[in-house]
Amino acid sequence: MKKFTPRWLLLGLVTLLIGGFLVVASEMSEARRGSDELIWDIDKTTLWAFAELRNHGLTQAAINLTALGSGVVLTIIVGLLSAFLWMSRHRILAAQVTAAGLGSLLLTRFLKPHFERPRPGLVEKLVVADGYSFPSGHSLSSAAIYFTIGIIGWRVLKYPRHKILFQSLCAALALGIGLSRIYLGVHYFSDVTAGMMLGIAWASLLGAFIDHRVYKNAETF
Repeated sequence: MKKFTPRWLLLGLVTLLIGGFLVVASEMSEARRGSDELIWDIDKTTLWAFAELRNHGLTQAAINLTALGSGVVLTIIVGLLSAFLWMSRHRILAAQVTAAGLGSLLLTRFLKPHFERPRPGLVEKLVVADGYSFPSGHSLSSAAIYFTIGIIGWRVLKYPRHKILFQSLCAALALGIGLSRIYLGVHYFSDVTAGMMLGIAWASLLGAFIDHRVYKNAETF
């Protein structure tokens, strides 16, 4: 079976994304100290812009979409998909999905208390959200898990157009969940951006490692 993509390309993407996360985190920290206004201006502007778009239909759609990035839903997805892959004798794929979920959870648990950024207070919050704001846990976990599913889909699907469509749908879902957090007023743009960067980086790292070590002779479905 042909490789999904060169290992060095995935590792290069990981490096770029982690670098991007560090830049956003640094800018956010400086903005909180009052020494950098750029990221704060972007965060304020996007919150207000999304608040201006609010209507009943979009709000219901955002609530439903953000639920797909909740801990409960993602845990169910990871559990069911991992169990299916394990019983289908694709145990490395099952481990990849499980690692995506556990890794994103640990990153969120570690990073939020480290940065201690309060939730936005500039617009009305349309859903209940506790804890710190940076990075967005919904965005981080959704990106890690849905991009991992996209990588697996790319490997096991036969036709290129099906690969592209499936991975595009996974990417759109993760992006939509991130944007819904801004719309609902519970995260800043920088929270979502940082979370998605880390989530995609983790999914790519898993994909690069497993592709290099295991998938040379892997079978598809």
